[in-house]
Amino acid sequence: MKFEEALQLFLLPVYQPIKRLQQLLVYPQRLLLSSLIFLFLGLLYTLSVQLAYSRGITPGVTPFINIPVEDYYYWQRFWQIPFFFITTIVFSGIVRLLSEMVSGKGSFENIFCILAVAQSLPMFVAMWVPETINFLFFPDHNIYPVWLNVSRQIMGILWPLMITVVGVVISEKIKWYYSALFVLIASIPMTALMIIFIR
Repeated sequence: MKFEEALQLFLLPVYQPIKRLQQLLVYPQRLLLSSLIFLFLGLLYTLSVQLAYSRGITPGVTPFINIPVEDYYYWQRFWQIPFFFITTIVFSGIVRLLSEMVSGKGSFENIFCILAVAQSLPMFVAMWVPETINFLFFPDHNIYPVWLNVSRQIMGILWPLMITVVGVVISEKIKWYYSALFVLIASIPMTALMIIFIR
């Protein structure tokens, strides 16, 4: 696959999502490509976490994990990328099992690819860019008003989930309301893990 095609898949949430999802699901190396796109996001996040740690920035919200706040980003550097993949695997497995109950025709691999690609651009735009700007230029305080912080975080969650609902309908060949329900159910443990591990 050419770089232009990989870029089109990265831009899938805003550029011909249905057509790009269909192309993704028939691409022979979709698992590798989706993983590389998702890894790119994970690397960006890891760099930001490293930046935060090197500048002495601590989490704005008290972590659930019993780690001193001044060391939190030191440790998050190591689990950031594995965490992205583990939560996507958990999500994909739940959606696949639930889809099987209504005679879904897809695969775990397809759902993993859909979610990995669907998450990458929204998280880049809604989460990584504003947080990295804050880390780089305003390390002593959060420059964003509460309403903007909440809005971007909601967008960073709902936007990829909506793309995923469409992708599951295409892959599993199930009704949209089943897809929406299964994606919602699978997002609960994924979101819980994010609340616990990501700050």
